[in-house]
Amino acid sequence: MTALLSADVLLAAAVVIGVLTLGVGVVTVATAGWYHRRDGRRAATRARLKDRLLERLFEPDPQWDEWVGTLSPAERRQVRPVLERYLRQLRGSEHARLCELARTLGIQAEAKRNLAVGRKRIRALTWLALLDAPVPVDRLREYCTDTPRVRAGAARVLYESEAPEASRIGTELLFEDTDQPLSAFGLDTLYRLNDGAETPLLDQFPAALDAWDTPILVQTLLVLRYASIDAPSGRLDWLPDLLTHESPRVRATTIGVIERHGWRASTRDRLDIEALVADADPSVRTNTYMLLASWGDEQSAAQLRTALGGAFDSQLLDAVRALWLHPSAGLPEPTERTGPVVDWVRADAAITGQRGRLWGVGAAWA
Repeated sequence: MTALLSADVLLAAAVVIGVLTLGVGVVTVATAGWYHRRDGRRAATRARLKDRLLERLFEPDPQWDEWVGTLSPAERRQVRPVLERYLRQLRGSEHARLCELARTLGIQAEAKRNLAVGRKRIRALTWLALLDAPVPVDRLREYCTDTPRVRAGAARVLYESEAPEASRIGTELLFEDTDQPLSAFGLDTLYRLNDGAETPLLDQFPAALDAWDTPILVQTLLVLRYASIDAPSGRLDWLPDLLTHESPRVRATTIGVIERHGWRASTRDRLDIEALVADADPSVRTNTYMLLASWGDEQSAAQLRTALGGAFDSQLLDAVRALWLHPSAGLPEPTERTGPVVDWVRADAAITGQRGRLWGVGAAWA
């Protein structure tokens, strides 16, 4: 009797499980079909709106008010991703016209309101940056300092809107918290804010050298390496001190900044080239070879030749290539040790047909 009861229970359980599985399958298929049809309708709507938007964009007067008035609520929602795409791609008068369309749609005003809404804040900052929309600094400081991601977005809004003192205030926002490295977006924003005559990042040095962790220090040095700095004399006096930093990434990246901005005799005279070409880290040695190649005078050529004599076997290629890149040096006479490397560089030069520019600061990211 017990065995029959157990069999009935198992059968009933199997039937229930089968029905539930079938039901879940039907719901899943139905939901997938509904999403597929919805996405298809949205794609068709966006394609139609894109064509109409581009037609008006290049007319003498796009008359956005009139066009927006003809759009349904669903079309107004779907035109937003189309508008965002072209705001990212276009510049000049076309970008300005698209900003007018965004204002007509109420996107700019909505974004400014959403700065106060935590879950909508990042999206609001994205729109404001795309629209070059000015936002009072006090409002950004009130609502946009809680996370590194939000601060980077606020700094980008200041940059894109060309706000007064955008470089200084934006840089301060990015460095309110130095416990973790900047994101790729934050690093790009830092570069944009400091690429020019003002370069407020330099004001952070040298006081921050002992306070910043190595990743932050490397990132800021990379920004300085590629940023344009007008009349940097005196503002980089702290730079050679970093060549004795405990981190090889810092030492290697510092050489990159010196290559770009530290060409003055006052900086060059403070460098211990012998110590740098004998550094324990290969990226430091390689970057030093390239630094000497960039100077291009007889003294640096002699220093490179001396460095070649003491180069590790693994870096003979870097040293010989630096001599090839040096305008006053050229390839050395091949020896038993350097002959194969010299032949390789000569063959490579024959293929490329010119002296290429080589720089190895990528090693700083390792």
